[in-house]
Amino acid sequence: MTALQLNAEMLRNMSIIVEDEKLLRRVAKYLRKVVAEKVADSTLMSKKE
Repeated sequence: MTALQLNAEMLRNMSIIVEDEKLLRRVAKYLRKVVAEKVADSTLMSKKE
């Protein structure tokens, strides 16, 4: 799947999610978790490194 196709799929799904407040809250909670895991990943390198 190309980045363009993935982006289109994400936008289609988001258009459904934003209509349901309960679902939107679940997605926001999950995204916070995913971002926190990425930030806490010590194996990632900064742009300087």
